[in-house]
Amino acid sequence: KKKKIKTPSQTVGPFFRNYLKFDFSTKISLIKEKEIKNKITLNLNIKNKKNKLIKDAFIEYWQFFNKNNKKNFLKFNRIKYDMKHKAFIIKLNEYRFHTYLYLTIFSRGLLNHLHTIIYFDDLNFYMKDKHFKRLPAERRKFMIAKFIKFQNDTKYYKHDLYLNGIKESIFFDIDL
Repeated sequence: KKKKIKTPSQTVGPFFRNYLKFDFSTKISLIKEKEIKNKITLNLNIKNKKNKLIKDAFIEYWQFFNKNNKKNFLKFNRIKYDMKHKAFIIKLNEYRFHTYLYLTIFSRGLLNHLHTIIYFDDLNFYMKDKHFKRLPAERRKFMIAKFIKFQNDTKYYKHDLYLNGIKESIFFDIDL
């Protein structure tokens, strides 16, 4: 009797957890600790148009800051759904300059990965950002993580990404 095993396929189903064995604990950062102001924790959910959570995905994110009108890289990381916290948890540092995130989403049912940008609502830098200013005013809210609370030198935010439907998040054709 031949044993059946799952095979990764873009058309059949959610196999990201089974076959993409990344070291999710590895982080790349290019900045010194002394420049940290506060910690940031972003509670992020990926949802479909029926508001159902999509857990079988992973996210790559890049933290950037703008200085002298140039985009500067700070940190890269790859995360998966955190079953304990029931969300994708992104932990960052807040710096003395304006910071934002580029995200790439890999998920079941997607033939191509998706790119988006997330800004933090209490850091109003995004009002000057060229990507943000090009969007219709009614769509801009889909890029802003909501500030929830400040506790023990950590700012907590929440954001939902919708892959489709009337609440669909803003996705870009981004060449980093």
